[in-house]
Amino acid sequence: MHVCVLGAGIVGLATAWQLERQGHQVTVIDRATPGAGASGGNGAQLSYSYVQPLADPSIWKQLPKLLLSPTSPLKLRPQLDPLQWRWGMAFLAACNTQTSQRTTAQLLALAAESRAGFEAMRADITPDCDFSATGKLVLYASEASLAGARAQLELQRAMGSEQRLVTPDECVAIEPALAGYRARMAGAVYTPSECAADCLKVCAELMRALSARGVRFMLGTDVHGFARNGERIAAVRTGNGDVEAEAFVMALGTASHRLGRLLGAYLPVY
Repeated sequence: MHVCVLGAGIVGLATAWQLERQGHQVTVIDRATPGAGASGGNGAQLSYSYVQPLADPSIWKQLPKLLLSPTSPLKLRPQLDPLQWRWGMAFLAACNTQTSQRTTAQLLALAAESRAGFEAMRADITPDCDFSATGKLVLYASEASLAGARAQLELQRAMGSEQRLVTPDECVAIEPALAGYRARMAGAVYTPSECAADCLKVCAELMRALSARGVRFMLGTDVHGFARNGERIAAVRTGNGDVEAEAFVMALGTASHRLGRLLGAYLPVY
């Protein structure tokens, strides 16, 4: 089967790798180079056991600081866009205990599959990607925030995660570079099984290996829409002409929302 993958970020390339292994003919289309978007700008964490959902009841108390503080990791630019407000209301509606616990279970299950897939990919193409398996420390500055972390830790432990609370002194013993930060820590969650890798390098290595195996890459190519044959998508319309395939995978990050609307689907991505 010929499968066309839209997007050359980590999701698109991992999909292309899996499809090629299964014997499919694969074409990958992207407007830029592999990993040039969010994949190349992420924090490099491979979080398999520590999966705290952002949509959590604790977000309500943090919301003013998240929205107003100049040092907040969240930047929101309100617009007169119904889709932005629809997404925002849906996010806030998910900030409850039941949804957070259900999401935690789903993320842990997905993470387990992700670990197996990533390890299989590393064994297959041996990418040069600065991989490390030294665990992860999540630091907390106050006893109140540490108490919230303890509740999430107990939830994840019941689902099979291996992690523990550590004192500031234990943090420094695990990572001596934190010695100067010792007085500002109330404690941390230590997850010894966590890993890290340079995602941009992983993307480049995947493209190298897939190209050598016959996967076709159309980079610098914008996707404009789709050509239909009845209820079936027959081709994707691009700036370099139509590309026909028997199946299509959309892995375009936030751009997936716009193309999803062309197909009559609402994707909760903004």
